[in-house]
Amino acid sequence: MRGVLNLFASWCRRHDRVGDENAAVEPSTSVWDDSPGRYAHGDFKTYWEALEQVSKQQAKLMTGGESEDVLSWLVELIRREVGAAGLRGLSIGCAAAAAPEIAFARSGLFRAIDVIDLAGGLLEKQSAAAKEQGFDWIHYLRQDLEGIQLEPNSYDVIWAIGTVHHLESLEALFVEINRGLSGRGLFFMREYVGPDRLRLSDEQLRQADCVLAWIPEAFRRRWDGTLKQAAVCVDLDTLLAEDPSEAIRSSAILPTMKEALAVERVVATGWTLLMPLLDGIAARFEGSPQGEALLSHLMQFEQLLVASGQLASDYIFAIARKQTAGE
Repeated sequence: MRGVLNLFASWCRRHDRVGDENAAVEPSTSVWDDSPGRYAHGDFKTYWEALEQVSKQQAKLMTGGESEDVLSWLVELIRREVGAAGLRGLSIGCAAAAAPEIAFARSGLFRAIDVIDLAGGLLEKQSAAAKEQGFDWIHYLRQDLEGIQLEPNSYDVIWAIGTVHHLESLEALFVEINRGLSGRGLFFMREYVGPDRLRLSDEQLRQADCVLAWIPEAFRRRWDGTLKQAAVCVDLDTLLAEDPSEAIRSSAILPTMKEALAVERVVATGWTLLMPLLDGIAARFEGSPQGEALLSHLMQFEQLLVASGQLASDYIFAIARKQTAGE
């Protein structure tokens, strides 16, 4: 895997390589009641998606470079492709960090929005926040998404952000989404579609380690100061104890969706190498010109590998419509 390291070093040299000037067990229903707390240790961000620079990069990829604000971009897409008023929306899962239902409610396009999740505590928090802003017509419903049943042609827009990889009954889910969409309806999804149970391949970890070894030590310090020396795969027993639903059939999400829905767009947003690489040390790449420049190089490098087909994408953004008979 020296080739990966050499390629990355060469990439950085061509783009002003950054140096380091200072260097020489709960069920998922309760785990996700405080989902933002899983991404940081106090004020120290441990998870890559918590970084603002990452959020902007992912947004540009998802919107085709049009915007750094995915939700505003989606509002305009919905307005243009679905309708300008009186819409009914459904969120498959409750996304605390993004709260897309609030952004959509503010748009004036929707008359009603349902948010379905199993995490009761999270639903209560989000419901209270929505009511404070005057959106008492957003309905937060506690329901198991396994075996969900939707009324035919009842929703103009359905979305799922980081929820589907927790579900096992993918075939039934996407069939129901297709059935629940109105004729003009739109479905969009942001998801992890990498290896099941986060069982990253040895090759994937070796490649991440090659890049990690190149990064100056100052950027490889965890919140407690210990040095990250290798990208590691999450312990399976620990994962199953903390959240038995985690990435249960993630690798089957994309092909299963394509069977049930008319998929219009799939964007490969990467993080195949950078997710294991930045795990536990994400905060080191925020708040300093050196760290942010290094992160920018890392993201561009990974996108080159994905775009060239040398690397699969563990995260995707997809847009689909209702599949009708004969399609």
